[in-house]
Amino acid sequence: MKPLATGTIQVEELSIELLRKRIKNLHLRVYPPDGRICLSAPLFADDKSIRLFALSKLDWLRDKRRAMLESPVPAQARFCDGERHYYRGQAYTLTLIEGAARGSLRLKEDGALEMRLRAGSSEAGRSRLLDAWYRERLMELIPPLLAHWQNALGVRASSWSVRKMRGRWGSCNPRAARLIFSLALARVAPQCLDYVIVHELAHLLEPSHGKHFYTLVERHYPDWKAARRLLKTWAGLSR
Repeated sequence: MKPLATGTIQVEELSIELLRKRIKNLHLRVYPPDGRICLSAPLFADDKSIRLFALSKLDWLRDKRRAMLESPVPAQARFCDGERHYYRGQAYTLTLIEGAARGSLRLKEDGALEMRLRAGSSEAGRSRLLDAWYRERLMELIPPLLAHWQNALGVRASSWSVRKMRGRWGSCNPRAARLIFSLALARVAPQCLDYVIVHELAHLLEPSHGKHFYTLVERHYPDWKAARRLLKTWAGLSR
């Protein structure tokens, strides 16, 4: 049987780019930001083998592509009128009102994130204003959740704080029982915040990420895997 030529193949509703290489095995990849699918195949892999392989990965491909297309991570923020910003997993449209006596931000019932600014406000100033608003929200959201999950796990943190964190959602110092939560948690879906709190509190009982640690997390938050998968779609917001 003549092997498929390099080009595009259709597998169910998905268009897949086929690339032939001097390799031994078949490989599938999904590329951001548009979910482009590429299948690399050995030079003489036959049509049937390629299609069966793609079909066997169909559910994974759909999930991966859907997550990528629905990813809430925006382009580099410029804090201009009409830009989308997230709070608790929902997108809100930024509305700028200049000429105010002092900077302020509020979430309106119509879904607008209204930012009042002094005349001539800078992009950096707008960024700080939004960060301050996120911090205030987390300082309201975290205490009751922390109290609930501390009681559930039977642990007590000595202190906690909110900071900007690059590439991390939280951290725990087990010896000092001190927790740090990422400012970006204000943007993500509510179950993600719960998961991060449980994750960090579990480190007070088990510092490592070994089997015992995940057994603890599973016992107290059975949906942790789904929350972690969802959190990964927001990874670009952790800064």
